[in-house]
Amino acid sequence: MPDKGKLLLTSGKACGTNILGLFISGDMSVEAAKKNGGITKVSSVNKEIKGYAVYAEVCTVVTGR
Repeated sequence: MPDKGKLLLTSGKACGTNILGLFISGDMSVEAAKKNGGITKVSSVNKEIKGYAVYAEVCTVVTGR
């Protein structure tokens, strides 16, 4: 059982792909990440970017309650 003074945080992630900077697919929005994590109150938002020559994967990671 958690301490009464500590809050449990969860995270949600939403990703998309980018090819040559011209073609973008997927929903990498904060709203999509919130929905995927079941989050209603956001504590932090981060971006994760993995790049490979002409292809990149971009993810938004939201942490909160």
